Amino acid sequence: MLATPQDTSLNVRAILGLVRLAIILGMLTFMAISTWMIGRRMRGGIKKTLGRKATNEDLADIDTWIKVDEAEEKAAGKKSPQSQ
Repeated sequence: MLATPQDTSLNVRAILGLVRLAIILGMLTFMAISTWMIGRRMRGGIKKTLGRKATNEDLADIDTWIKVDEAEEKAAGKKSPQSQ
């Protein structure tokens, strides 16, 4: 029995739907992994600079990031004597 044009159209739509679903799942996975990596990097920066474990509140607190920037500027000033 041969497939009718309607059956073929439904198969193509089903395949395109699965492709779209695969693309969306791939994008969500990429974003989740990227977010996790950025969070770890930011927590590591806080721990390295301020010498304490970063909490979730620290990641969103502007005062913490100001302290991190100031500490990094002081450390950069100590390393290079020509910076003013």
